Amino acid sequence: MPISIRCIPYREPLIGHVADAAASPGAALDETAVVFASSRAISHFRGAIAVKTGKDADAIAGPYTYTLDDFIQRSLAPNGNHAFPGEIERRTLLNRAIRNCRHDLSPLFRGADRSFLDDFLAFSAIGDRLLRFYDEITLEGVGFDDLRRNSLYTDFEKHVAVLEAVFLQYNRELEANGFIDLPGFKARGQVDNAFIGRFRRIVVAISGLPTRSELRIIRDISERVEVAIVMSHEGPLLRGQKEMAVALGVEIDAPQGKSPLPELSVHEFGDAVTQAGFIAESIETCRWLGIPDERMAVVLPDEDFAGTLIAVLGRDPFNIAMGFPLRESPWFGLLYAAAELLASLDDNGYDAQALAAFFAQPLSAARMRDLQKEINARMLLRVPREMLENYPNIRDEVEKARKPCDANNLRDAASAAFSYLTDVEERLSPEFRKTLHENRDARSARKTVLNLLAECATSTLAAGIEGRRSGEAFSILLSTLEAATYPAVNRGGGISVIGVLETRGLSFDAVIMPDMNEAIMPAASRKDMFLNTAIRRAVGLPTPDDREALYGMYLNNLLCGAKTAFLSYVNSSDRPARSRFIEKILIDNPEIEVAVGSAVEKTWVVPGRFRVSPPPVAARKDEAVLARLHELNYSASSIGAYLSCPYRFYLQYVSRLAEPVSIGEELEPSMRGDIFHKAVKALYDRVSHDELFRDEKTHHAMLSDEISREAEKFDQARIVPSNRFALENWKGRLAAFSAGEVELYRAGWRNVEREKKIEVANPAGCKLKGTIDRIDRLGDAIRIIDYKTGSLPPKKECLLEGGRGGFRRIQLPFYLLLLALEAGTDPELVDGLYFYDLKKDFGLVNLHEDFCDGRRAYLRGFTAFIDGVLAEIFDPSVEFRHAEDRRECAWCPYDLSCRIGELR
Repeated sequence: MPISIRCIPYREPLIGHVADAAASPGAALDETAVVFASSRAISHFRGAIAVKTGKDADAIAGPYTYTLDDFIQRSLAPNGNHAFPGEIERRTLLNRAIRNCRHDLSPLFRGADRSFLDDFLAFSAIGDRLLRFYDEITLEGVGFDDLRRNSLYTDFEKHVAVLEAVFLQYNRELEANGFIDLPGFKARGQVDNAFIGRFRRIVVAISGLPTRSELRIIRDISERVEVAIVMSHEGPLLRGQKEMAVALGVEIDAPQGKSPLPELSVHEFGDAVTQAGFIAESIETCRWLGIPDERMAVVLPDEDFAGTLIAVLGRDPFNIAMGFPLRESPWFGLLYAAAELLASLDDNGYDAQALAAFFAQPLSAARMRDLQKEINARMLLRVPREMLENYPNIRDEVEKARKPCDANNLRDAASAAFSYLTDVEERLSPEFRKTLHENRDARSARKTVLNLLAECATSTLAAGIEGRRSGEAFSILLSTLEAATYPAVNRGGGISVIGVLETRGLSFDAVIMPDMNEAIMPAASRKDMFLNTAIRRAVGLPTPDDREALYGMYLNNLLCGAKTAFLSYVNSSDRPARSRFIEKILIDNPEIEVAVGSAVEKTWVVPGRFRVSPPPVAARKDEAVLARLHELNYSASSIGAYLSCPYRFYLQYVSRLAEPVSIGEELEPSMRGDIFHKAVKALYDRVSHDELFRDEKTHHAMLSDEISREAEKFDQARIVPSNRFALENWKGRLAAFSAGEVELYRAGWRNVEREKKIEVANPAGCKLKGTIDRIDRLGDAIRIIDYKTGSLPPKKECLLEGGRGGFRRIQLPFYLLLLALEAGTDPELVDGLYFYDLKKDFGLVNLHEDFCDGRRAYLRGFTAFIDGVLAEIFDPSVEFRHAEDRRECAWCPYDLSCRIGELR
């Protein structure tokens, strides 16, 4: 039977021509098979054939449709009792083959030694590269003799000999275990006449370059049944297309010339996430142009961007084609967090952050709120194992998670992980289980995880994959799960979201393509291990140039078939340069200007709606809110929060939203301040001042000892060596503080109050509170002092003109107000409002200089200011609005909880 090949210009939809070929006069649809590169093309084809026949797509009794991979595999004769190995089996058998060959592989991997054979995790990465190489040369029909004949560098023949020995032994291992590799089956299998005999005609839509094995099978099929090939191409043929014509024994007559590009815009962004706004803007533009959702495609060169896109814009408008990484599912997240937690265990206990991350997992059957409070209060970096005995539910959950981690081999780890996950699900609340069951994506991820675990748990070969260290078998299991994807469950949205390879054979009126950077579009090659470009070209393997030309063909096909297109790339230090395809477009079309920093960066996006104006961020004062306001004790911190951002005050004090806690290994100024406050109070309360202030050396020695005792309570100071060194250095610098203290004592100043707590009501009945670090007295005069282990505030913010209503930094003036309300302290007796600098100069600093210009007037002005702020807080007509100065957001601990973060 003859093979016919028809080339279609890029601007003409390939699907339509395939439908014409399948429904040509005299062709019986139920005796026709149509083969496409992707399953997405099949669904588009069903719609096109329905239009051609005038029937409903579901009512058409043909043609049969297949993807190319599926069709090739079905076309080959059954393989007896042999089975195709999974990835675990392939890696395991390859590992055995290398051990049995006893060849030195280090020259193949640029000096790497053989130690990777003893570490299956390290071996997996190297083994995958070996298998990709083996698959490629097998499917392309390139033998080791072909490689030897094209030796182009020293020792190449030795390298080929090692590779050949490994793969001969690998095939022996396959045979011994009842397996046959799918690539070898495709390369050597014979056509199944029973399957091919069902059809009188086969139409193949070729989008790309079939392997030589695939071409051989198509040629063999053509000897039994009519084969019509339809492909999109124009202009000179690619090298691989010329080889395809020779292999099939036909000539390809491609249309010459060049289809025009559509209306096209190019955008540059500073980060990848911002492109989600660009996509939303582009979709809205297409709708305004009258393009229906079904004729739009968001093409993702970097398929990991799909998760970001859906997270920002929601699922409703989209029809997802590619799968999502399994590592983003809650089931993988729980297993990974368990591995991290147990790996963190040492003599000092568990890493506190790893423990918190484990129990923060949505599938975790327990929560550690009470334990977290204790960890935060003690600022622990490590949580001692005995501490968990006080929290039985936490202890029991950690012990359950330990079982898969303690397994000695991959099969046992998978079995234990399967049991652990199913046990966790049984202990979830009924409401949460219902939520997981109703979420189709969650069901898909769960099914994939459990299926992979079950596959490993029943594999006899998996029992032979053992870890040398505790938890290593579990880590091997996680690496297997991490590399997998789970299928997205579509929800009927019209806009296609697809990868570049899935666009083969498809056309859309509007194409939106983000992430067009080098190594993403075109994708970085992963197939060039062991062979340089010259050798690949000599033996007929695809080269990087061939793959670049192929990606260019995919892009031309998309763009030339569209009415409008929107392209973007990221310009940042962590990304490669913009794609060479964009460079070519801009060179060929100098009228196109790149839009930099587009306004869509400031667009607020909600699921299913685009280009929404930023809403006001505010909270109203209903009866419940007003009641809560009357319950509060108002401090300098809470009033300061209101002054900087009323909405932050609402989140923190009215809604009681806990401030996010981040406990790191650094000894922060706040920790040093806590240590210093407690040390000074304990020392000054315990030791007589005559003894303590006898001389600066005595004072410094006693203070240093007290600080050391307090520091032992902090893991950051006790465990981390660099912090111990920094603390010793800081204690040495406190000699200047000791000298200043002794000098003040000799001048007659006495420290009369330490950590003085005051709770008092103002005349309007508002409850005020505060803790004054220190009050010194000389005769009737007093000084109000606040310790500062961090940086001092700017002087201009401590003056009357420094902020709203004349006050910005209110802490020390607020302490003055508390003393006046509690004990009637006359401001004329207050010598000054001082910060004690414990970072740089270690002395008293008076930044509130204008206080001394008129103390009573200053207090009256400040009191009126505070009364005005409190009156505004209680005013029902004044909403808790967001700060107008967005610079406040940079330091706000509630940035992630506040919707205003979406506007920036």
